[in-house]
Amino acid sequence: MSYDFKFMFVYHGTMMFLMIAGGALSVVIEAAIAAALLAVGAVLIVRHRRTTPWVWPGVSAARILGAAGAILLGGLFLFSAMPLSPPTRRAMQLRGCILPEPLYYATRR
Repeated sequence: MSYDFKFMFVYHGTMMFLMIAGGALSVVIEAAIAAALLAVGAVLIVRHRRTTPWVWPGVSAARILGAAGAILLGGLFLFSAMPLSPPTRRAMQLRGCILPEPLYYATRR
């Protein structure tokens, strides 16, 4: 099992714990826990890659498109999971718009 996969397993386990905790923690605390875990994980992964003989595979058009797709899908997931922008808001229901309420009204001018 790779080091990255082990970190992903720990990260997802922590996110499952946060979901189980439910309303016991505020959104700000949950976001801080996730950000801290990502920062620590990124530092550990980079340090591990520098100490082992890891070779970067390079950039290609397919990898750039894959990264863009992952960013778009990740952003869509994050947007849909945010409790601060629920899809039940009036601005979200108008014409199938998926923009946050302030952005929706900014585009309506």
